[in-house]
Amino acid sequence: MKFLSGLIGFLVFLYVAYYLFSTVLSAAGTLCLIGSAALFLLKKRGRVISSSKAQIALLVFGAILLPVGIKHRLNLDDMETQQAANKAKFNQEKSAALDSLIKSRCGDYPYIPKEILNVAHATQDYNNSVGAYTNSADHLDDALAERKQKYSECEDRVRKENN
Repeated sequence: MKFLSGLIGFLVFLYVAYYLFSTVLSAAGTLCLIGSAALFLLKKRGRVISSSKAQIALLVFGAILLPVGIKHRLNLDDMETQQAANKAKFNQEKSAALDSLIKSRCGDYPYIPKEILNVAHATQDYNNSVGAYTNSADHLDDALAERKQKYSECEDRVRKENN
């Protein structure tokens, strides 16, 4: 249990350290605050030494720079998220436009419902069984395969022209 709590504490420390040192401003602010604390700890027995002005200056600069740097980091994160969303939206719109262009140039995707194909094959089987040999369902299958091939060629040509 101690290991788990130590691990969680370490991960929280790394997360906080990431935001404290993720930009130049926040790193400068953090270092100013650390310098101010170091000067405070270096004072001997409460005597006021000449470093108090430097300590106050470091404390003020650190208090100003650290929040500005963290806000800058958060703004960068927001901008990255927004750019990713815009890129995804652009790709989606481009894909929709390309699909629309393919449909306008090549027509609808050739499709015959399975029920109709099953009826055509059943009719052909019946006609063949009574001696009226027809290949109507086979012709339908061949025509559909040929139309799908032409559609695929047209689609490939349109995609190649627009990429």
